Order: sequence, then C-alpha cells, then structure tokens
Amino acid sequence: MYDASTIAILCFAGASALSGLLHLIPRYLPKFGMAPDWVAATRPLVCVIIGVCIVVTLIFRASVEEQSAAYATGVMVLILSACVAVMSYEWFASSTGTASGCATG
Repeated sequence: MYDASTIAILCFAGASALSGLLHLIPRYLPKFGMAPDWVAATRPLVCVIIGVCIVVTLIFRASVEEQSAAYATGVMVLILSACVAVMSYEWFASSTGTASGCATG
C-alpha cells in the first residue's frame, strides 16, 4: 500500500510539473526571445519535456539519491535566475527613472 501511494503521489507531482511547464514555457520564453516558435504548439513541447525526463532518468538510473543532487541544482539555478531577473529589472527601472513596483509590493 505504501509503495502504491508513493507511486501515485509521484505521478500526480509529475503531471502537475508538466502542466505547469506547458503553461509557462509558451507564455514567457518566446516573449524574451529564449524559445523557438514551435514551443507554442503543445504536442511537440510535451514530447521534448518527456524526452528530457527520460534522458535524465536513464542518465541517473532512476535512483532517487542520484537525482537529488540534480534536482537541488535545478532548484538553485531557478532561484538564482529569478534573483538575477529581479535585480536586472530593478537596476533598469532605477536607471530609467520608472517606478518598479517591487519595493512597494
């Protein structure tokens, strides 16, 4: 029962992450010139994301201990890139004299 519930939880977590990526990637990356036009199509994007997941699983041999470092690195890169994005936005807003809105909430 424990194994079945763990597998179900991981399946739902993976589906949730895939759903989030499918909504975020076509919405934000092309706006900043960081993605080709085909990412707006859902089917190719799903295939690319699943392909990356399969490659990562094969590289780390589906070991939770081996994937934990890659996951932690990915989370840290995500947080760092968000910090850099906010910092550069604030720097640009202060140099042009526009109100940023980040400091006021």
